[in-house]
Amino acid sequence: MKTPGFSSKSPQREHTPDEMAIDQAIEKAARDSLIRNGFSRTTIAQVAREAGVSRPTVYARYHNVTQLAADTLTRELLPLAQRLQTVPQTVEELVKILVQAAHDLQQNELLAAMIERDPQLLQTYQFQRLGRVQTRFIDLLAQILEQMSRNTELRDEDPRVLAAIVVVSVQTAAVQQNIFRAVRDDADVWTKQLEVLLKEYLLP
Repeated sequence: MKTPGFSSKSPQREHTPDEMAIDQAIEKAARDSLIRNGFSRTTIAQVAREAGVSRPTVYARYHNVTQLAADTLTRELLPLAQRLQTVPQTVEELVKILVQAAHDLQQNELLAAMIERDPQLLQTYQFQRLGRVQTRFIDLLAQILEQMSRNTELRDEDPRVLAAIVVVSVQTAAVQQNIFRAVRDDADVWTKQLEVLLKEYLLP
């Protein structure tokens, strides 16, 4: 059986105020169901019922539950990129921002539920391709690193290459925290290790 991968390209539509309210109701119902029931027990019919809309209304926006789950997770995580809206003055400042981003991912209720119940849904973005959230983080971080390189000592490398390695490292620290806990159940220890890893990698 093929592992379902996320494809978060939902149909494009014009949004009226009423449609935006419907969108929000569907998004909330989907998020609640994914956290409460997991992916395998979430259905379009259930989401429609909890959102107070018809199934055709949901299908007009999402082809299936996989797409609905992908868009829900993307909306959940994209706001974390706001941490990269300003350019830090030093590598140390940047590392603090990145470590906090890892912490935010670890504390995210929806992501935690998927890791616990449906980890196969995340495999696409670990082994096959980048998702919209990863791409957004890499784009922003590459811009930051390029600007920082003008006034700060950084590893002499393509900023986009640096950004990709950093984003994957932060992602790994966040989504595989249970593996680290099996070695030592002390979050502070692993936070420190991530700080060291990022700092040593980014410095020349």
